[in-house]
Amino acid sequence: MKKTTTPTPSQQPPASPYPKLSRSFKRWLVFCFLLVCSLHAFHYWFNGDPLAHPYINGEYVSIDSWSIIHVVFFAVIGYHVPDKLGPMMMYGIGWEVVEWLMQSQSKAFWEETHINTIWDIWFNFIGYRIGDLISTVHHIR
Repeated sequence: MKKTTTPTPSQQPPASPYPKLSRSFKRWLVFCFLLVCSLHAFHYWFNGDPLAHPYINGEYVSIDSWSIIHVVFFAVIGYHVPDKLGPMMMYGIGWEVVEWLMQSQSKAFWEETHINTIWDIWFNFIGYRIGDLISTVHHIR
């Protein structure tokens, strides 16, 4: 009979900083990505983004309907993937880089200002913290 041993903690591989996501959550992320691309295609085809209506817009402030979408989207992420603020913010920043690259290629398809990018990242953070807090409170009960 062969004796099996369990690995000691020093022999186990380090835990990944990236969480395992459920299949339904992955589908939700893909749906959101396609929805955002569709809305920006709407901007291209109909000369207007339905969510780009500015609520507060100035030299140092840019808050529009997309700001609410950022908060809600990252709140859902924060709820499903708590305690991973760093990696999730890096994903958000990565997306803002993609937006910047897309708008530099075609302003007809995508319009983004530097101040709006900074506010988008801020709203990502706020949304994530809200979702993380709700997740913590929900799992305590």
